[in-house]
Amino acid sequence: MRILRGILYLPISAIVLSLSWQCAENTVEADLNHIGLNLDTLTVYSIDGTSYQTPPEIGTLKYLYYGSDSIYTIDYNLFTIKDRATNGQYWSTFLDSNIQVDSLSLFITANDSTQTTNFISGVGFSHEFSFEEYTDNYNTLDTSLNEWVQLGVPSINVLSDTSDLYEQTNYTLDVSQLLSTLTDTTDSNIVRTFKMVSSTTLDTIYRSYSRNYSTGSFGPRIIIYYRLTTTTDDTTTIDTSESTFLTEGDLSVMTGNQGDILLTYPEWLVSSGSGYKSIISFDFDSLDLPIYSLIRSANLYCYASNSITAGYNINAYAINIDTTIVGQWFAEDPYTGNASFISSASYTNNMFKFSMKNFLQNITLGNVANYGIILKSNDSNDPFITVEIDNSNQIDDFRLEILYETP
Repeated sequence: MRILRGILYLPISAIVLSLSWQCAENTVEADLNHIGLNLDTLTVYSIDGTSYQTPPEIGTLKYLYYGSDSIYTIDYNLFTIKDRATNGQYWSTFLDSNIQVDSLSLFITANDSTQTTNFISGVGFSHEFSFEEYTDNYNTLDTSLNEWVQLGVPSINVLSDTSDLYEQTNYTLDVSQLLSTLTDTTDSNIVRTFKMVSSTTLDTIYRSYSRNYSTGSFGPRIIIYYRLTTTTDDTTTIDTSESTFLTEGDLSVMTGNQGDILLTYPEWLVSSGSGYKSIISFDFDSLDLPIYSLIRSANLYCYASNSITAGYNINAYAINIDTTIVGQWFAEDPYTGNASFISSASYTNNMFKFSMKNFLQNITLGNVANYGIILKSNDSNDPFITVEIDNSNQIDDFRLEILYETP
């Protein structure tokens, strides 16, 4: 049984490291039902890394956020309404002269009993402003509302259940003035984008549902109440009905402690709200695995030096390009499109445990190269939590354990 110890080379920030190792005995639990095969383990302790930072990546979260605290400020929220309603109708449906629109309202829903007063200071509308919820951020978007149609301040309605217990808070805004624009069929490039600005006096961050919560029916939406008149022979019928248009894209535009190109990060950090990612490296290419070895399992163990809520998920991605990046702050992620998903680990028993088996086996087979691994927050996490990875082994050993078999 062998344990590899050494210092590794990480292709980032022009760091040059040397490699050394030694061997030791260690006990590993394993399934020994492999007649004729020898099982052994290799434990790598020499794992090096660094952190880098980009603008927040929070376009796929379950909530839209507004307000501020000592670190973060949410300048505004953007959302675009779909062209097709949940009942199959289109905006152009309401050009029918037999339809009389009675009301046209924008709804934003929160499940937060502290939101009993209005925290939204204004809503704007644009028929030409578009955004990309997966890639846009405060660094790429114009924060001005000057060229937007100002719709005013929504009213607030706090709902309770039959037992008079809090149920939800609805922000509602009459947008009837937009009917002719929303139903315009002459503009083939029309978009229906809204911009929600929160009060500047907020010192706490609040949230409402985004389109990514459940089926999206609680996210920003427009509800139209209308009457349809139909005449058959000498009979005229008037039916009342409604159509709901959900959101096809939404984004909280948040700023935090980003943008300082002189920042250095002695710890390895992961956070979607702060845009932290970490890169780790181990020199697997020089490991002395016997010829014809088959990797039975390979797990990367890392620990957090700060308190983390159980269930926090971190994704591991293999870097696909041989490049050296200089610096730790980037307006755009230099690895976008150049990293492939390996595995995900959930924070359990004070650690993250990543499966590296397929990644290492593919390196052994020559299918991929070993350029390092990116650790990045999963979209389901609270964006305001930052994981500080224990890279000094104060809690337990940050290590890669490889169980392999040989003929």
